Amino acid sequence: MSVPLAAAVLGIVFERPLALALVVLPLALLVLAGRRATRRSATGDLEPWRAARAGTGAPRTPRLERPPLALWLASGALLSGALAVAGARAAEPRARWTCVLDTTPSMALALDGATRRERARATALELAARAGADVSWTESDTGFDAWDAPGVLWVTDRVPEELPRFAGLVASGGEAVPGPVAVAGADRIDWDGERLVVASGAAPARCVVVLDVGEATPLGRVLAAWAAARGLGRAEQPAAPCAALVLSGPRSAATGTVRAGRDGWSASGELHGAVQLEGATGLVPWIAHEELVLVAATTGHVATAWLPGEPDDPAAFAVSWARLLDAHVRPPPGVVPLDERRAAGAAVAFPPRAQTAPGARRADALLGALAAALALAAILARR
Repeated sequence: MSVPLAAAVLGIVFERPLALALVVLPLALLVLAGRRATRRSATGDLEPWRAARAGTGAPRTPRLERPPLALWLASGALLSGALAVAGARAAEPRARWTCVLDTTPSMALALDGATRRERARATALELAARAGADVSWTESDTGFDAWDAPGVLWVTDRVPEELPRFAGLVASGGEAVPGPVAVAGADRIDWDGERLVVASGAAPARCVVVLDVGEATPLGRVLAAWAAARGLGRAEQPAAPCAALVLSGPRSAATGTVRAGRDGWSASGELHGAVQLEGATGLVPWIAHEELVLVAATTGHVATAWLPGEPDDPAAFAVSWARLLDAHVRPPPGVVPLDERRAAGAAVAFPPRAQTAPGARRADALLGALAAALALAAILARR
């Protein structure tokens, strides 16, 4: 069992603290070697002084002999060996976990008077407290594949098909929750726990907020057709309550022309700098040119610093952008896909693997090597 000794002062932990009793060996060796002893000197005629001292009755004061170098080296070897046997190592720094919170719609479903998100978050904090770990939070709505690492905790509602190898996991679990699962035009489709029911005209109003992208541009035309096919209106205010997606175009002046594309199409268009990812919440590059990010997206937001002109393949252009918009449009309020409304299973919680910290490296091997080196030096010093 590891017992931290003097960790608050020296940052040292001894795994076998009872072995520290061996430290008395080098100390005893030095004490015995430094016993006070009288030394006789042949320098000058000291007999008159000795006689005078004897007449006064003053006690004789022997001088302390300094231990030889070999003895110091041998004592250092014994001390290093004792610390090595005791399992000396640097104290481990306080663990720090990165908690990745699932933000998919099912996390908002009710569970025991709260939501799955609230229950999972509370469990994650309890798990970290028991482990003595500090936590920081980030969010993901695209799964956890990029987050399987020591010191990372997945926080979700259901156990994924493939368990993490290094990360920890908190799954709130939960029973099935009937409710809206989709919209089709003006109609809302509900699940009653057994079958799907159409609620005519009950779909909530939704819209697309378009900023700095003209309706007559190729991108503006594709956006208009996509929104009409999905029953989405158009708004110009970012804070519009109906906003399901914000498409923000460039606000700076054009700096040149760039030809770019993907998914089988390309187009030449005005370049207005680049999409700034630093400080943006979750934006992922979708189109880039050299080191410039031209288009990036996250849930509820598509940002572009490039206005494409007429593409060489209009059909591929329309399909490609429609897929991007479908992948990042927010679901209607209260609408949760059927698969996510189903039961999430039992609750699960286990911590991540510990991170390897430089301050936690063992020192016993180094101390053992030092003891051997000092012992060899002591032997050589006696010659």
